[in-house]
Amino acid sequence: KFCDCLFYSYMNRILKKGSALHKLRKQRDGNKVSSTLLNNTPSLPLSEDALNELKEHDLYQIPSTMRAEVLHAKFQSSYDEIKREVCSKNTKCEKDQSSIKLSKKEYRSIFIRVLYRLVASMCIRGGVWLLIATFCQLSIPCCVYKILILLEENPKEEFFQDG
Repeated sequence: KFCDCLFYSYMNRILKKGSALHKLRKQRDGNKVSSTLLNNTPSLPLSEDALNELKEHDLYQIPSTMRAEVLHAKFQSSYDEIKREVCSKNTKCEKDQSSIKLSKKEYRSIFIRVLYRLVASMCIRGGVWLLIATFCQLSIPCCVYKILILLEENPKEEFFQDG
C-alpha cells in the first residue's frame, strides 16, 4: 500500500489498457487504409467492446477515509468544535437558540484552523518527503564539487589515494 502511493503503481493497469486500446485502434485504422487502397473490401470490424474507453473500475479506488462523506463529517465536526472554542473565549459572542454569530474575521480564522487540523498530517508527511528529495538533489552536486576541489588541490596524485 505504501509503495502504491509512492510510485503510483495503480497506474500500470490503466496504462496497459490504454496501450492495448491504442494498438487495437491502430490495427483497425491500418486495416481500413490497406483494404480500401488495395482491393476496396471492407476491413474486419473489431468488436466495440474491445474499443471501449476506461470504465469506473479502472480508476484508482480512493481509500474510504478520503471519500466525500467521511471528509465532510470530519470537516463539520472540527468546524463545530473550533467554533465552540472560539465562542467560549469570545465574550461578544451572541448565542441565539440555534445560531452563533461571529465576525467575518473569526469565521476566516475558524476555517483556516479547521483546514490545518484536517491536512496537517499529510502536509508534514509531504514536507518530509520533499526534504528527502531536496537533500538527494543537492547531495550529488556537492559531492561533485568536493571531488573537483580534491582534484585541483592534488593534480599529480591519484584521486583514490586522497579520497
